[in-house]
Amino acid sequence: MTRRMPELPKDELIRLYRAGRSLNSLARDHGVSAPYLTKRFKEWNVPLRDRAQAAKLRR
Repeated sequence: MTRRMPELPKDELIRLYRAGRSLNSLARDHGVSAPYLTKRFKEWNVPLRDRAQAAKLRR
C-alpha cells in the first residue's frame, strides 16, 4: 500500500516562505518533513534561501 501525501496549500506556503518563515517551521506546521517541502518548492520553482540569507532573516 502506498502512502498518500497530504494536499498542501501551495499559495499560502509560498507567501509565508517569501515573508520570512523558515522552511522547517512551515513543514512542521503542515505535518510534512523539511526535505519533502523542499522537493515541493523546487517543483513549484520557488527560489530557496541559502544559509546566509536565512541567517539574515533571523537577526
